[in-house]
Amino acid sequence: PPSPLSMHLPPLRHFLPWTALLLSGGLVFGQFAEDTVLVINEIMYNPAGAEETGEWVELHNQMGVDLDVSQWRLDGAIEYEFPRGTIIAGGAYVVVAKDTTLFPDAFGPFAGSLDNGGETIRLRNNSDRVMSRLAYGDGGRWPVAADGSGASLAKIDPDAATPLQSNWAASSVPGGTPGEANFPDGYLA
Repeated sequence: PPSPLSMHLPPLRHFLPWTALLLSGGLVFGQFAEDTVLVINEIMYNPAGAEETGEWVELHNQMGVDLDVSQWRLDGAIEYEFPRGTIIAGGAYVVVAKDTTLFPDAFGPFAGSLDNGGETIRLRNNSDRVMSRLAYGDGGRWPVAADGSGASLAKIDPDAATPLQSNWAASSVPGGTPGEANFPDGYLA
């Protein structure tokens, strides 16, 4: 006789196609599969004025637990490797800056510059896996206010997929919110 559990579950063949999709990162995860617990959350790619020294990238630990990011690195547009023993607290926002004298609590300095016309920033773990990726721009649906006006490019929902253009807006605070939540009172379009 069949067990009580098997009487309530559909045959295994019904689960196999979905299992294959989940394991392949197909329909379920699609192009956003690289976002993990630590994500790119805000960038100042074109600060007001002609100086590039005010550039920075903010990362957000989406988890409620501390994360060891020893030898994780930013690459693509800029280059920076976190030193051994670097722990990012659960829920924390951290900044990697081009000029750490402007941001004394930031990691850095990073090498290179963020292109004012747009490019790709990747966060890689110590096994070289891409953990978060942002390919930003200054045209199309990207907010123009973040392109040299003094506003940063900020994620509206820090827990949503990073590559999604519709989840990015110009910061409502001049200079952005480095090291803090982007829109603590909610985003107003």
